[in-house]
Amino acid sequence: MPRDPLLRCLAIQLLFGAAVAILAAGGLLWFDVNGLRHLIVSDQSPALALAVLLSGFVLTFGGGLIGTAMVRLDDEP
Repeated sequence: MPRDPLLRCLAIQLLFGAAVAILAAGGLLWFDVNGLRHLIVSDQSPALALAVLLSGFVLTFGGGLIGTAMVRLDDEP
């Protein structure tokens, strides 16, 4: 972990965002929303399709939590 408190806070938020992203993508695959799981499993390279799905989710949720943390920096004592 970084020693700088700001970088440590942002890294923690990114980890939380990644956890939420994995849970959200896992939920979509578990419930097979619109046949997504079947589409990924039947692909020629399911690992690549899963990596693309997860990277998009991690960037979205991680960026959202990092942005929220940056906006709320002045609110913390």
